[in-house]
Amino acid sequence: PGVGDVHLSLLQEWAFGGVVLVSLPNRLSQSDVHKAGRSFIEMGVEVLCVLENMTSSSDPIRSREHSFGQSSSKGLQEQFNAPFFESLMLFLQENVLNLSKIEIQNFYLKWIEEFDVDNGQLLTDVKNKNVISEKQYAPNNAKLLGVDLPTCFGEHSKKRILFVGIDPVRNVKEFNKIKANIDNDVIIGSPYALHKKNFREKRCAAYWEIIKNLKEDNFIYVTDIYKTYFQKDKIRSYDHWNELGNGKIKKFHIEIFLKEIEIVEPNLIVTFGAIAYKNISGQNINVPILPLMHLSPSTRFHHLKNFLKVKYGYNYEFDDRVKAGRIYSEIINTYLKNNH
Repeated sequence: PGVGDVHLSLLQEWAFGGVVLVSLPNRLSQSDVHKAGRSFIEMGVEVLCVLENMTSSSDPIRSREHSFGQSSSKGLQEQFNAPFFESLMLFLQENVLNLSKIEIQNFYLKWIEEFDVDNGQLLTDVKNKNVISEKQYAPNNAKLLGVDLPTCFGEHSKKRILFVGIDPVRNVKEFNKIKANIDNDVIIGSPYALHKKNFREKRCAAYWEIIKNLKEDNFIYVTDIYKTYFQKDKIRSYDHWNELGNGKIKKFHIEIFLKEIEIVEPNLIVTFGAIAYKNISGQNINVPILPLMHLSPSTRFHHLKNFLKVKYGYNYEFDDRVKAGRIYSEIINTYLKNNH
């Protein structure tokens, strides 16, 4: 890996059909490979695969040794190698953003590089609202536009859990922080801002608790039932779609979500909140659906406790949403074990 003068000169002199990235099992090497991969993609060169060198050594006398640490390139291989990721980029290009697959992939590569960086800002990726696909049907006079791109964790070859909510909320405060125009710009992020450390560990810690407890043994895919958020006449987008006369457009959004299911091929769908569940429960989906209450601050604890007791038989005492997230992960694990 590398993006120095040698690499740039070679790319200028030769028309390469693709590159093979070689990593070591440590974080420094991973970082270099991420940067190199992102640069090659920006220059229009396909990343063919990621190989991990020096993973371990062994001989007849000693047991296998990991001189550079345990393998840590699985995430790289998933991001650059998986046919799933290519299908996802094409899906987003056709249905969500008027950008090239390379431009969309660069959002993900940037978020991977900054995954453990705590910069105090929620969303920093701003584009003109013209990048929003016509298939999202955002009204011309809409404000505070936001698009949440699906995010995923773990290996796609494992059991796959699709989480779906209604979250891509934006507000004036976040627009002002990054000097974005509330009328003409769109802020691009991920559901529950999971790509940002400070939000993953603070405001959205309850959701991260669920994913953190499940991602080692499962592939986790998090998305929104509506990919685009806006406000029109002070009405939020998901309320706007429920208004009389918008049923046909609402149906288009559901059809986009059904395409997403075909790409992910989940073993289980978990819904957060009543809106997400109601929108998909009547569809022809041959995948089990596990409905859960959302864990946002607006959910009162006594409602949450009653829901867990009545629906799933959990009679636990808890005083914060992170503990509720831990219970959610137990419910999902139990369901997967009993319905394998």
